[in-house]
Amino acid sequence: MGFAIIIVGILVFSSVEDSFIGGALSGTQRTVVTSSADESFAVGPENVETFLPYHMAFNVSNLREPAVHALEDWRVFSGAMFGSGSMRYSLDASMPQFMVISFTVSKTNSYAPLIIKINGKEAVRKVLSPGDYSFQIDRELLADKMDVEISAEGSGWKIWAPTVYDLSNVRIIVDTFSERSYVYRFDLSGKYETFRRGRMTLNFAENQGSLAVLLNGAEIFNQPPGNSQNVEFYRDNAKDGVNGLEFRASEGSSLAGNGVMAITYVTSQENKLVQPFNVSNSTYGNFMGGEVRFDVTGVSKDGGIGILITNDKGTTFSRFETAQAGEYRYALNATNVAKGSNQLVIESAGGGVFSVKNVRITV
Repeated sequence: MGFAIIIVGILVFSSVEDSFIGGALSGTQRTVVTSSADESFAVGPENVETFLPYHMAFNVSNLREPAVHALEDWRVFSGAMFGSGSMRYSLDASMPQFMVISFTVSKTNSYAPLIIKINGKEAVRKVLSPGDYSFQIDRELLADKMDVEISAEGSGWKIWAPTVYDLSNVRIIVDTFSERSYVYRFDLSGKYETFRRGRMTLNFAENQGSLAVLLNGAEIFNQPPGNSQNVEFYRDNAKDGVNGLEFRASEGSSLAGNGVMAITYVTSQENKLVQPFNVSNSTYGNFMGGEVRFDVTGVSKDGGIGILITNDKGTTFSRFETAQAGEYRYALNATNVAKGSNQLVIESAGGGVFSVKNVRITV
């Protein structure tokens, strides 16, 4: 719980008063501290919205880039009396547009063709000699999921030996969307119960394509953003403890910038009125009495009211009453104040909520 202290704007003047509570002599010069008559000050507990700022910098993209798959050296062979051995590799690619398979034939007897298949469909069939080779695969054979097989055709009538290809430096290069995302984490521990909303203002230095924003896996934004974009979320997508915001670019998109996020939640604060006043050395030395006076209006919640005077000596005056509309007046003596700076404090007791106006201190 926080505290909100209302320091009253005051008017200080000296006056000659004929009489007042406290027994001052008629015609004595007095110091009067008073608030403006039309000002009203709320006192008591109050639920208020507050926020915490968070700062972030993001750089996300989902662009086509060549992905290189390096495979181990392998011997592929096939023969009627020796069986066969092939190289197999599976890969995923998002909407691939080209694929190149390259390798070095370090040793071979070239008895029959080397065969390359994509998802069981033949892409290359060729008798090779030792050397370096690169084959671009026809686009119609490409798919999001591909099983690549490199094998040798059987040696046929050469039954004394299989067809053999010793392959090294095997590379499969395929273009695919390469995604770079951004995750920002923030903690709502101790705030989730009164959490109201979150609001991000995102400013873009690079803004190409569409952006998706997910909170704890749930999508809260997905569209091409403006150069300055607001994104809001609420309690149904947040959770107690650590939350994760993920920024993702759609395919073909690249976005970068910075953002400020405000997390708004409710906290309780205790409003109290504080009005300073001064007692000079001469006044204190001849102190013959004073008065505190104010009006209570608009009691919105039953409870108590505390009236205190504090200073370097501590609390030198205290009264506690039931909060109800009307005028409150208290006489002061020399033990209720101190030389120099003093403060009149009007606060809630027992959860009372009310308004105070026409505050007047005479010393």
